[in-house]
Amino acid sequence: RNYRELGLDMKPHIESGDLRVICRYPEATSLEDLLVDLRIDLEEFKPSLIVLDSISSIEHASSERGFRQFMIGVASILRQHGRSALITQTVLAGTSAQHAAPYLSTIADAILALDYKPSAYDLDRTMRVIKSRGSAHAANPYRLDIDGAGIHVTRMSAPDDTQRPSRAADRKVKPS
Repeated sequence: RNYRELGLDMKPHIESGDLRVICRYPEATSLEDLLVDLRIDLEEFKPSLIVLDSISSIEHASSERGFRQFMIGVASILRQHGRSALITQTVLAGTSAQHAAPYLSTIADAILALDYKPSAYDLDRTMRVIKSRGSAHAANPYRLDIDGAGIHVTRMSAPDDTQRPSRAADRKVKPS
């Protein structure tokens, strides 16, 4: 439903078997069972990519040590099956760069921090590449704008002491 609101209908992909959505509640099962389910699903469906959205619920439902062992187990299973994953984690606004547990950095190939800050009029959404293993990546922030046409990512320039560039000036307009 949420994707459909952005103009992306996932129903055909689900019906064709190209996309499978599985819901697990960490509060209702053990971390070990979640890992077993992941291994079984990888072996049965052989997806090219998995998405864990969000590991925050797993983190909150377990101890710090249990969560660390779970994430190392996830990385190990993915490596054994030669699969990639997109893993999201929700943190307090303004703390994304400081929050990621140190061990997540050692098992992740890339870490993106998405953040937001209310300004006088707008909600400023930003993204930074915290880590991208094996690449020389830009450390500056990118602005994220979400509208009826989708998500727009624009590189932000260093702020000028006198005036911040307007959001409208940064948007790229598609020719019709």
